[in-house]
Amino acid sequence: MTLELIFEMISRAFLLMLPAYVSSPGAVISHGKIPVDRKKKFFDGKRIFGDGKTIGGLFIGTILGFLAGVAIHFALRGTPFSGIYGGFLNIGLISFGGLFGDLMNSFIKRRVNIERGGKLPVLDQLNVVFGSWILCFIFSRNWFLESFTPPIAIIVLIITPILHRVANIIAYKIKLKDVPW
Repeated sequence: MTLELIFEMISRAFLLMLPAYVSSPGAVISHGKIPVDRKKKFFDGKRIFGDGKTIGGLFIGTILGFLAGVAIHFALRGTPFSGIYGGFLNIGLISFGGLFGDLMNSFIKRRVNIERGGKLPVLDQLNVVFGSWILCFIFSRNWFLESFTPPIAIIVLIITPILHRVANIIAYKIKLKDVPW
């Protein structure tokens, strides 16, 4: 495998996930006030998601991720990556899917008594991937299977935790997050 091919695969993996990579921090910067769960509790008596998951964050994050994907879609015309998303539906699925994965992560954390800001290794770093992949597999299965080939999927699983860590440190340093993870 040549260095050029490796670079192309890393670029493809990054570009495919870019809407999710943008939607997640986009939700944080929105400073939404109304919790997605409206402070309701699940049947176990615990909050469904918690105060950190807001309607504003879900909306703003999804829009920002979608816009990033659309910008890349148009910027890459005439390149080997020009059809990377296969349409706006897939951009939306990846963008919203990143936040869907984050919601599911919060749901799981509440069930196992991990409070807001607490760590849940692996899932904390890969929730945006799992959420995006689940939605894409359900609603755009052929495109998903053609786009996220095993080598691309492996690259996504490797680069996402690195990007997650860097983004969280930056968000913590500029006081957008209370914890650096």
